[in-house]
Amino acid sequence: MEEKQCGDPFGTIDYEGTCQRLLTRGPCSNEEWLVKDKNSFRGRCLKRLCHIGQLQFSGRCVAVSDRTVCSEGQMLYVDFTGEVHCDCEPGYFYDLWRGQCFTQYDRGFCNFGQYLLAAKNGEMNCALNPCLMEGFAFYNETRKCYRKMFRGVCESPDSLAWHRENSTVECIASSVHSVFDVPTLKSCPPGSVRDIYRRCREEFRVPVDIIYPASYGHCRLGFVKDARGICRRTHKLFG
Repeated sequence: MEEKQCGDPFGTIDYEGTCQRLLTRGPCSNEEWLVKDKNSFRGRCLKRLCHIGQLQFSGRCVAVSDRTVCSEGQMLYVDFTGEVHCDCEPGYFYDLWRGQCFTQYDRGFCNFGQYLLAAKNGEMNCALNPCLMEGFAFYNETRKCYRKMFRGVCESPDSLAWHRENSTVECIASSVHSVFDVPTLKSCPPGSVRDIYRRCREEFRVPVDIIYPASYGHCRLGFVKDARGICRRTHKLFG
């Protein structure tokens, strides 16, 4: 029988000789949760200073449903030590000059008829939009523009369904984003991902929200649309 692994990136850690799940109450008391100790890399019980449904961020308790805590294009993440951070939503790039997160193929800060593309160094540059207008995607096979019937970031080009009969394109998301996922521009060491400053880091973070693109204006059961038309559901660890 295969031995059960305990530790990152599985979301579990050794606590007094047992394998326990991080960011849950686990073996701790009612007002505590299990986090990773920064020095020993073992689990420890930490008192939660905020009520369930809230997280401590910048010295105050904030509701996990409050989308105004972070800047546009960002969301709250919790690392395994229990610290809370703002960082880009999955599929978004951080622009150092403007201090904002943007996604490719949106107009963003570009002029009319242009959209954003990420360069190899991670900088967001304006390029000619072959469709000129927002809300359309260019299909190379037919050399035509198709109206986008989804809002948000589609996880890969293979997830796009092009409908020639009515010139629309749909995002067939096979999975929702449930782990921290910023675009990787260069390879990072195994077990690490990139932060908003494009630095490789080994500390995993769990997003407060699970998100995926709304298709034809609809969300999956249990998800709700935000003001931008993105489907969201609060992660069960924090809700």
